[in-house]
Formats: sequence, structure tokens, C-alpha cells
Amino acid sequence: MTSYLDRLDNNTSIICSIVSKAMVQRGARSKWCVPKQEYCNGTYPLYCNGFAVAYPMQSIPSLLNLSKEADYFWIDDVFVTGILAEKAKIQRVSADIFVLPSDFILKIIVKHQSEGKARTIFKDKYIVPLENQRDRDLAQLWHRLRKAF
Repeated sequence: MTSYLDRLDNNTSIICSIVSKAMVQRGARSKWCVPKQEYCNGTYPLYCNGFAVAYPMQSIPSLLNLSKEADYFWIDDVFVTGILAEKAKIQRVSADIFVLPSDFILKIIVKHQSEGKARTIFKDKYIVPLENQRDRDLAQLWHRLRKAF
């Protein structure tokens, strides 16, 4: 990952899992319901899914200063990595090549358990963020990890 980051213009690139053309939820029953008077557009700007975001150090002062001037928006992923990053002209770069789906991780764990190698599969220093998963899938993954280790 470090060699990948070194090839980017780290002064202007937030590295993350990018969400594009996300529709604003208007249904009153939605946890993410946003009334038009709070956010008038029908879609959000390009933003980062907040589970793993790498900010260039040079971007922090710009984002902080803009946050003091901007109208606050309560969905922090959209606010910081979308609205503020857009105003600061900070590029968002996909980190999806580093994200492993949980079903893939489960297959690796099951395979290594059956071969008696479960304790060695995460020996190297890897960061393995998960895609957005249902609670049941995450619980199953957690159960398998606990059993393996």
C-alpha cells in the first residue's frame, strides 16, 4: 500500500472507498432521512465511506477552516469527505483494491482451518477493512475469527 500511496499526489488526494451518485434519503422512516430544507440536492457529492479514510496531512487545515465557515451537515462522511473536500478541491482516490469482501475472508479462514493453519493467515501486517456488510454476516465473520484464533 505504501508504494501505491507514494505514486499518488498525496498533497491533494484522500484515499478511501468512494461513494458516488448516492441518493438523498427523504423517507421519514429512514435512519438517513434528510429533509429538502436541510440538503436540497437529490444526490450527494462524491464522498468516502467512512470505515477507512487516509487524509493527506496537507488537507487537514483546509478541511478544518472550511468546516468553520460551512453550514453543518450531520452525515459526517458526506460533510467532510464530500462537501468540504469538494470545496477544498481535494481529490478522492479509490482504495477499493485494498478491500476484501467478508465472504472472501471467510473462505480463507475456513480453508486454513481445515488445513490446520488458521493461526498463520494474518501473520503479515495487513489492514483488511470490510465492505458494508449486514450485521448477520459480520457476526458470522467474528464468530469464525474467534474460533480460529
